[in-house]
Amino acid sequence: MKKKTRKMVLLTGVLCILSLAVCACGKTEDAQDAAEPQVVQGEPIPEDDTKE
Repeated sequence: MKKKTRKMVLLTGVLCILSLAVCACGKTEDAQDAAEPQVVQGEPIPEDDTKE
């Protein structure tokens, strides 16, 4: 029983380390694109010029 628990703890630790390494080495190009201001143009809103 001790061997099985030790293997599970070791496997979990290795999995956590690999997950952190993958997250740390990920691409950050998307974050740089999001920082740039974006301009959205649409149709002008018609104003009501009806005066009674």
